[in-house]
Amino acid sequence: EREMKNLERQLLHSQKMEAVGTLAGGVAHDFNNILTGILGNLGLAMDRLPPDSDLRRYLETAGLAAERARDLTRHLLTFSRVTEPTKKPMSLAGPIQETVRLLAQALDRRIQIQAKVAKDLARIEADEGQMSQVLMNLCVNAGDAVEKRLAESPRPSGPASEHPAIVVRAANVDLPDIPDPIQNQRRPGRYVRLDVEDQGCGMDETTRSRIFEPFFTTKPIDKGTGLGLSTVYGIVRQHLGWIEVESEPDRGTRFSVYLPVTLNAPAETGDQGERFGALPGGTETILLVDDEDMIRDVGQELLESLGYQVLVAGDGQEALDRFRTDGGRLDLIILDMIMPRLSGLEVLKKVKSTRSRVKIILSSGNLLDSMAGTIPKEAAPEAFVAKPYRIQDLARIVRRVLDGQGEEERVSVKGESR
Repeated sequence: EREMKNLERQLLHSQKMEAVGTLAGGVAHDFNNILTGILGNLGLAMDRLPPDSDLRRYLETAGLAAERARDLTRHLLTFSRVTEPTKKPMSLAGPIQETVRLLAQALDRRIQIQAKVAKDLARIEADEGQMSQVLMNLCVNAGDAVEKRLAESPRPSGPASEHPAIVVRAANVDLPDIPDPIQNQRRPGRYVRLDVEDQGCGMDETTRSRIFEPFFTTKPIDKGTGLGLSTVYGIVRQHLGWIEVESEPDRGTRFSVYLPVTLNAPAETGDQGERFGALPGGTETILLVDDEDMIRDVGQELLESLGYQVLVAGDGQEALDRFRTDGGRLDLIILDMIMPRLSGLEVLKKVKSTRSRVKIILSSGNLLDSMAGTIPKEAAPEAFVAKPYRIQDLARIVRRVLDGQGEEERVSVKGESR
């Protein structure tokens, strides 16, 4: 009976999380549309200021704040996603800083949390959402351990315990090809090592040997499900890595995650304040389709400033009507995925079925990688661009697609290929 009740609680929790995930995905999609308009207008404003203007500094700060909001919505979308993970070359530096920033606001004020990330940190091939999940689970676990120690001894003795701390470190390590009888899971090669270290209550050997078992927990029934560390273990194994744990009662714990370095790392693109005069332009005709007025207005102004002829449409049906009347002179359609009347995917299929020479860029505030799997091969677009994007990035991908170089491109707000 007790087991049945436990399973019932798990089912209800799963249903609740699925509902919350659906809500989070909808909110994140709408917020990404808003952020696209904000970033676009900031870019247009900065381009009208001289390079030495004091006002540029304020606009750049606002842009950075919008990008931080972008990161939060990305976490919401990752949380709401139920598809397979999508791996790409990435740095752990961003997820670490974001996780530390969020937890600093949520933890007991007596607990210090800090990040120490190597400046030359290599990239790994990973799903960014899952890496954020690993970080959050390890850091929350560390926070619980420190809070438990504080509850047992509010004023721990000794200089090392006067300021309870959690430290997140990331660095490059090279492991030699030497057999290790203690850590036989180690493999030679180059890795990024992620350490989450706390000065919490620690664990004895019996507890430490079971921490990755599903549903094993030392927390009260209303404090944990026993799935956090087992989830971390599964994610790390999926990424061809492993975890090492060192712990001692009343001394703290250190989790060390080893993730293999990838050689497939794309180069970074230009800075936030790049002027439009340095961006590639053209004279082709573009149809910009989006149901958000602000995004249409910003996109049209940018593209026209770069020399393009721009037509606009506010929904899928209007886009299809435009294509039927003006398709002969269209070179490119920038097509939002989620719109009233006809969706972007429906428009995409209809346009591609005509075998028109017009090229298409799909845009959305949702996770494009999961959407890409729903598009038949014969209707594949030339490129994807994820909202919110900087208008500099939109300008570059438009030119690449028009020049026939857009296949497999995925662009985020920082302009990285995905």
